Amino acid sequence: MVNQMVDQAGPRQSEALDTAALDEVYAVLSSERRREIVRRLTVGPAPIAELREGLGFTKQAMTKHVRRLEAAGLVRRSSTGRAHVLTLERQPIDDAIDWLERTRTAWTTTFDALEDYLT
Repeated sequence: MVNQMVDQAGPRQSEALDTAALDEVYAVLSSERRREIVRRLTVGPAPIAELREGLGFTKQAMTKHVRRLEAAGLVRRSSTGRAHVLTLERQPIDDAIDWLERTRTAWTTTFDALEDYLT
């Protein structure tokens, strides 16, 4: 009975997020340094050079982190003259939040049903 409820509470196949993309977002955000770059971009776009100096990264380290963020779709790079500017892309973060919310809802429903069954 409980297993059926878990199955019923979970997202339908058509609603499932691209798991590879979701895995990449969580993998990229597992780095404290990349989370700090994302946090700083929440206030608006910023030149890579400014972010690098503010965070104390070497040029090589910043390049590595920016490439990982770009690969996950979390940031978009544009060029204005010689300056490269990063802009935060919200959709991958929104997708990750949606997945967490759906999972939380499924588990809450399942535990509520289990509690009702046991009482």
